[in-house]
Amino acid sequence: MLLIIAFLIGIGSCCLFPFFIGVAYEEDMVAGYRVIAGDSIQDAVIEGPGPLGQIVEPKVTSYGWNDDFIIARQNPVLGWTNENVALYITNWFIIEVGSGKIHGPLTKEQYIELRQSLGVPSDLTFTRNVE
Repeated sequence: MLLIIAFLIGIGSCCLFPFFIGVAYEEDMVAGYRVIAGDSIQDAVIEGPGPLGQIVEPKVTSYGWNDDFIIARQNPVLGWTNENVALYITNWFIIEVGSGKIHGPLTKEQYIELRQSLGVPSDLTFTRNVE
């Protein structure tokens, strides 16, 4: 019986190994929010706490946060694979940490206007780049 269990573990680990290599990028931010990329940085997303899952789709390119807000820039992925990043399109996001409200995708002008109306501090900048 032990031989059968050992055999099954051996087969399982060699067959499943490629699926558990790790992540290309990961950083925890605040209140359970994080930036994570699976196989490549093209997969970079923002995930919310608990069951929220992915709240900003690939590819998140830069971001910053404090205890109250998360800001992010994104070049969206066009098509079915994350290899088709639209570098000519930039979307902007503001996430209110306390309420979990997600604003975006926004144009740069909408982002600047909303940032002012929400009272996002001017010292909150895009301090992290996903590269």
